[in-house]
Amino acid sequence: MIAVAVAGAVLEDGTKIRRAKLRGVPSGGLVIEPVQDPVGTDLTERYGAPVLADDGPGAPVKWTKIQLLHAVRGELVAAAEYAERPAPTLRYRAKVKLHGTNAGIQIHPDGRVIAQGRNRTLTIADDQYGFAAWVAERRDVFTSLAQPDGLIVLFGEWAGPGIQKKVATTKVPAKFFAVFAVQIGDPILEASRIAACPSHIAGMLPEIDGLHVLPWFGPTFELDFGDAEQMQGEVDRINAQVDAVEQCDPWVEATFGVRGVGEGLVLYPLPDGAEGDFEPQPRDEVTDAMFKAKGEKHQVMKSDRPVMIDPTVLASIDAFVDAFVTEARLEQAVGEVFGTEAPSLKQMGPFLKWIGQDILAEGQAELEASGLAWKQVSRAVTLHARSWLLGRVRS
Repeated sequence: MIAVAVAGAVLEDGTKIRRAKLRGVPSGGLVIEPVQDPVGTDLTERYGAPVLADDGPGAPVKWTKIQLLHAVRGELVAAAEYAERPAPTLRYRAKVKLHGTNAGIQIHPDGRVIAQGRNRTLTIADDQYGFAAWVAERRDVFTSLAQPDGLIVLFGEWAGPGIQKKVATTKVPAKFFAVFAVQIGDPILEASRIAACPSHIAGMLPEIDGLHVLPWFGPTFELDFGDAEQMQGEVDRINAQVDAVEQCDPWVEATFGVRGVGEGLVLYPLPDGAEGDFEPQPRDEVTDAMFKAKGEKHQVMKSDRPVMIDPTVLASIDAFVDAFVTEARLEQAVGEVFGTEAPSLKQMGPFLKWIGQDILAEGQAELEASGLAWKQVSRAVTLHARSWLLGRVRS
């Protein structure tokens, strides 16, 4: 008999157990050790934390880090080869990628409503461009959406004047929250589901001033991940749409009547046979196959085109740094680390850590294709990012 700490448990040292994926396989707990107790015995007192700390508003429920198409293709093809089956063919629809700040609204079964940024929960006293204050003013409406059997998280982009610079969303008269996905279920405790279909999301939400649901944009694309030639034809169509969005964000123009630069697209996989409205899907099925396509002005990794089916081969460490330590990524790091505060050298460590982790997570395919290892490029990445922040603070 084996003692298992199930998802949601807290160990003696404070470690919180949550659902995870190990080597591509979902895991719902942690094996502790052999025991002699009968099956079904509650071992919390023996192995759990004696007193659970008050976590305050709780941790943010993070949205996924959306990959580029060539990384998604590599993972799907590798999984198919391992399972000795053909690579999948998936259909996709796109949504415009707004240039604001990632935000979310947690709606708990007990009626609690919590505002969050990408990596932290927010309060009126510790806000992010006024998002927590906006949520607080509408708390009663969001509370009415609570479900007795599970957590709901509205994921979206908080955008508008003062949040970014020189893009379409900054020309809108007032800040707004555009929902692109809704998560149903607590990912710590269960296999949560994602509602990505705009019509389904709209049916879940009330009409609130400043609240929008991002619609589909453009046609359906079909990608045969086992056929590079077929994929390239569809990728050319996607890239043409990204170029058009960068010239003028079509959703902002249609919704608010203003023209300006757009960021790009996010493409969502459609369930088999889906036509029109469709039900929420298991989170992993959605997030593992999603990919983003940014216009040239917003690319955090320099590439010939927004969407490519193969990773870029970089000839040297300097070429890797030039491709990955871009102005867009450095500015994103400033937003993530400093929030609305002015950058300072006191946070140099967290800034460099964020840059390193972000590039390491996103650049694996390019490292492998270029015959490079992270330990070879990490010092150059750090030096370049450090020099940039020094110049930014002193300017």
